[in-house]
Amino acid sequence: MTKTVHIVGGGLSGLSAAVHAKSLGFTVKLYEASPQLGGRIKKVSHHDNGTHLLVGAYRDSFEYLDMIGTRDQLKATKGGCFSMSEGPLTWDIPAHSFFRSLLTGAVPGVNAFNLFGKTAQRRVWTPLILAIYNTRPSCVSRKLIWQTAREVLRAGQDGLTPYLAIGTLYDAFVAPALTGIDVITGARLQGVEADRLQFKTMDVVLNGDNRAILALPLSAYRHINHPLDIAHHPDRPITNVHFYLEQPVGERFFGLVNTLSQWIHAKDKMISVTISDYQPNDDKLAQKVWREICFHFDKAETNCPDHKIVCEKRATPLQDKGFCKVRRAVKTDFPHIFMAGDWTETKLPATIESAVRSGKMAAQSVFG
Repeated sequence: MTKTVHIVGGGLSGLSAAVHAKSLGFTVKLYEASPQLGGRIKKVSHHDNGTHLLVGAYRDSFEYLDMIGTRDQLKATKGGCFSMSEGPLTWDIPAHSFFRSLLTGAVPGVNAFNLFGKTAQRRVWTPLILAIYNTRPSCVSRKLIWQTAREVLRAGQDGLTPYLAIGTLYDAFVAPALTGIDVITGARLQGVEADRLQFKTMDVVLNGDNRAILALPLSAYRHINHPLDIAHHPDRPITNVHFYLEQPVGERFFGLVNTLSQWIHAKDKMISVTISDYQPNDDKLAQKVWREICFHFDKAETNCPDHKIVCEKRATPLQDKGFCKVRRAVKTDFPHIFMAGDWTETKLPATIESAVRSGKMAAQSVFG
């Protein structure tokens, strides 16, 4: 009898689990509560909901892209650099020599003698930590920082090389992954028992030939009846402001220092601004952001373009010491139920790579 893997959750962890389970010869059924798959990289109109950067150290993400045939839909940023600006001051940090460049003065006011001083904190560490962990630097788990650094160093010279999607990440990661997978949308999980999954309109029986992978965000378990040992933990938001232009601009990706705006990706007729660990609290956000970025594109401050604000209120867990304690292994106390998700114990921050890795780990364990 064919073994079937029932995967609940159509985000990246669920898609990764599905692709890997299919490659292992299992029948795959994927259940998603919303009408659209993709999770944090779902589409908004014709573009991604926000800018998502990958780096060379994301070996499981690139393996996943190879499996679905879309590695060529990513490209390294211009010069393979992290470009930064503070007011009129600009600088580049080459990814292939990132740490050596910091020691030798690539960042104004930063060198080997003040690598962790106030200037370095403002111009290097705070922007990077916020981007990676979506958590204020003072709160981030030091254990998690060390695990991340070890992962990057192990990847070698290309470990920090930044990559962006040529089109959209949705087109690179989601759509091509669905071939040969039975996808059921509008299926919201309501309950979990040791031998079944309970949806609103159906039950799925679990046994020796039918196993389940719960590929859900940590926050989703607050709304499901289940016997699993999962503790609640705070979430952190990410806000993206998309400006729609009348004329195309050259593609650019750069970070801003000491501003509300953090990372800017300009491409075609759109400029997208990412603000980590931030939830809008007034109706003037777009105007404030536009004032901070307009001069980088020789645009008038007074002519704020049409725009859309997309706030993911539960983008990631708060990645503090408590987060390390609530992370769970792939295997549960129930032999037919496994877990995936960027919040599970992957020894990585809650990123695209963590989601993809968790799905791979779950698929390899489910009938192992």
